[in-house]
Amino acid sequence: MPRPAPDFKVDRFEHFSPEVQVALGRIAVHRRWKKSQVLLWGGDIPTNALVVMKGRLRLRTHGLDGTEHILGWLETGAVGALAPLLSQTGIAFDFVADQASEVLHLEYGRLMQLMASDGRVGLAIARVLAARLCVFVELHHVQTSPLAERVWIMLKRLALAQSEPDPQGRLALRITQEELAHAVGASRYRVGIEMRQLHAAGRIVLQRGKIQLLPAHG
Repeated sequence: MPRPAPDFKVDRFEHFSPEVQVALGRIAVHRRWKKSQVLLWGGDIPTNALVVMKGRLRLRTHGLDGTEHILGWLETGAVGALAPLLSQTGIAFDFVADQASEVLHLEYGRLMQLMASDGRVGLAIARVLAARLCVFVELHHVQTSPLAERVWIMLKRLALAQSEPDPQGRLALRITQEELAHAVGASRYRVGIEMRQLHAAGRIVLQRGKIQLLPAHG
């Protein structure tokens, strides 16, 4: 039985205290983005961190043949590009509007100035980055784990990013088998076998265009 997946919802705007949210909101620039517009390009050093207020962003890379690979999504309320912004390092993937979206942009200079002048903001961001580091370590472990475990944890991670559990504890995820295969670094055939085994074990329900994750038994 796959072990429980870690909590990947660590960098959420609502996790900041109301006072910190207000402080960040004062320095933020509100922008609207059309579907498929690129907010940040992979390889660039970001000038802004992002807070998704409405809509959804996808994180993508491209293969050598130009095929787009989706690594995940930033749903409403998610904070993105915070670590590369503060460290001034290049980002590894593009941030693209998956649909019409509204985003708060936190510019580097203004954010650094706010963190230096308001200890509450600096501490809140430090806690978010520390939690993200824990997730990174967990993901590194996942990538070296057996495929069955990688598939389950990636399903849970992406489902938690897309939705909240319903009253019965079920999660819904919209993803293709090809996208999942890219996310775990395996072939569609092997991922399909693992998906059928998870279905037979009562962990997921496969539906057209959607996967439903069921709560653990007991």
